[in-house]
Amino acid sequence: MATSRYIQLTDWALLEYEYASEEIANNQAGALKITNEYDDSIQFLNSDLAINLTGNVQDKSSAHQSSAGNRWAFLDIDTIIPTITSDPKLSLTVETTNLTSNIQYDKVKIHIISGFNLDGLDGIIAQTSVTERSGKRVDLSNFTFLSSQSDYVLNPTPVFIGDGLYDKYIEFKVPALSSIQSEYYTNTANVGNFGYIYSSNNEGYVKEGLIDFTLHEITTTDTVNGNQFFITGNKYETSFLPADQFALLGATVKESDEGDYFEYYGTWDNGFMNDYITRLNSAGANWAIIHQLDIFEQIGATSVKTWNTTSLQEFDFDKPNIFRPVVLNSAIASSFSIDYTMRFLNRADGNQILREASVTSFEPNKYGKEIEKITVSQGYRPVKVYNKILSGEEEASSTSYQQNSPGTFKTQITTRYVPNFFSNTNIAISTTGKDAQELDNSIWGQGKAIILLNIFDNRIRFRVYSRSAGDNELESLDLTTEPSIILSFVYDDGTKKLIEQSVDNDADPTSGEVEFLIPAELSVDLLAQENKKFYLTSKGGLDDTETVLYQGSYENFENREDVANKLTDNQESDLDKKISALRVEETKIVELRNSLAKEQERIDAQKKELEKEREATRLADEQAAADLQNQTNTLQQQSKQTQLLLEEQTKQQKELEEQSRAIDEQIKSLQEQLAQQVNDEISSNKDKRPNPKWKYREIPGKTYDLSVGFKSVRPKVLKPSKPGTSIESIKTNER
Repeated sequence: MATSRYIQLTDWALLEYEYASEEIANNQAGALKITNEYDDSIQFLNSDLAINLTGNVQDKSSAHQSSAGNRWAFLDIDTIIPTITSDPKLSLTVETTNLTSNIQYDKVKIHIISGFNLDGLDGIIAQTSVTERSGKRVDLSNFTFLSSQSDYVLNPTPVFIGDGLYDKYIEFKVPALSSIQSEYYTNTANVGNFGYIYSSNNEGYVKEGLIDFTLHEITTTDTVNGNQFFITGNKYETSFLPADQFALLGATVKESDEGDYFEYYGTWDNGFMNDYITRLNSAGANWAIIHQLDIFEQIGATSVKTWNTTSLQEFDFDKPNIFRPVVLNSAIASSFSIDYTMRFLNRADGNQILREASVTSFEPNKYGKEIEKITVSQGYRPVKVYNKILSGEEEASSTSYQQNSPGTFKTQITTRYVPNFFSNTNIAISTTGKDAQELDNSIWGQGKAIILLNIFDNRIRFRVYSRSAGDNELESLDLTTEPSIILSFVYDDGTKKLIEQSVDNDADPTSGEVEFLIPAELSVDLLAQENKKFYLTSKGGLDDTETVLYQGSYENFENREDVANKLTDNQESDLDKKISALRVEETKIVELRNSLAKEQERIDAQKKELEKEREATRLADEQAAADLQNQTNTLQQQSKQTQLLLEEQTKQQKELEEQSRAIDEQIKSLQEQLAQQVNDEISSNKDKRPNPKWKYREIPGKTYDLSVGFKSVRPKVLKPSKPGTSIESIKTNER
């Protein structure tokens, strides 16, 4: 059974951590790992296909981009170049196939107070993390919800905490730390367990470590090349155990075995909580219980909430609380449910543990606005006892006298009861809908009742029925609302004979009963008539209007066998008609059933085809997702290789530029040296005096191109031809 822990994070956010331990197959949810070089951490994510399964995916997550942790990169996969592929300090790997067992998940809900929609914020980041044995952090989630989003989950049963009403929430799932720890420490050498793969040194997490939760407020958003980057401001932190320490806490609501009411109370280990709360409070805590009850009435296909209450209990935890609900729509409701929410509250720190229970009753009339009454089929008939005490002077054959003493008598009274016999006939005054006889042979529809008269006094009692609202069934008609009921006969000559209802009887008018006494002389006259019809009429009002409620016929009691045969023939005729009609209906039902069977076969065939198509689509989607993931990984690797190659080429280019500059410097230095040597040589040649013994001859000059921007010029010189030749002799010879 899933249990929840509630922690107040801010005045507008309430954390609910549900220890669900729900197993989800790895091939459905996937498992990704981000290695973050900014803060030397690891982050868990599910594959993108799990966006509606866990919500803990790239498209709804962020990653740190600073060691301080207040700058984040939104991992949007729909941008042209996602940050996860372009940032060299964020490395994404797929670990789905490396895990040897499916991951167990807990559920995280962030309840938002009614009326608040992250006003003034760009969004929030919900960080769920654990600590490695090395001290490093592993993020099980960095779930990101932007204020521009509107996909809150509206809570049909809002959460009341303190003075706050939380009517919506944000939900996602994270790996269950308790399951991770159990798996890892059972076999630390297993290279395929979660703790081994998702820790930097494969040594798992701190054995008795807590779950750390931090809620970050996004205050600033920057967009670069389509990618969003966040700066966070305020953060709200809390820590709690990975397993529910209140797993034995429960709630009970049930109908009492001792009366017509319900019991509700909190439990610890299936017993009352008195000793447990006493033990907790003796250690410095201040625990109490908040009870919340909601009543839902099932009216048709709709469940309507009609009542709720909240109460605080501070003592008497060793016995159940009791209450009697009032079902407002008990006449039309088919059932009602009581939802019980028990909040175990520590008033010392505001920590709350919630448990829920529910009970459904199919006896709404039992708990209606009025206590259910017992229906007496013949109505209430009080017993009337008549006694008359006769004095000693009166003659009474039923009185005996016993003398006890002179002058005194003891009177003994004997009461004799004389039975009154009457004929009882049930009639229905309705003229619409089905004949009453079709529902009950003892209730006669209009014109079908036959009363039997003899030549003596006849007491005739009628019970009058009418159709209920909607013409569904017959109900006895309350005759107390009728001003006057009269039994009427019409003689052959047109004379009317009216008989007022008898009042000296035990007929119950509230149950539709009315009784008439037909004297013997009138009975003889009636039996002599050819027109043997009777009428029940209602007479009253301002104009004393007389209207017919019912008409039937009468016969002589001596002809009762003929009457019985006639009624039997009528009943048989009616039954034949009913049987024929039922056979027609049966044929229609058989045809409809066959048609429905064929339609069901067609629907089943379509369903099988749809299931095949759905399975094929699912397999194709999984294959496409796997191919896409492989392509993405390949592109990421290629991108990283290209990036490294570009960096290497850039580095080589820088080295070549450095070498080129060094060579240019050397060339320049050599050019300068050579130029200096040439200039020195020229200067030296200018300073020399020719030897007069040599004949000088002219040598043409020549220009040498040393390098760009430098040239050396060799001037014309006079070179002696042989020793001993003087300038003068050369000049003389030349002449």
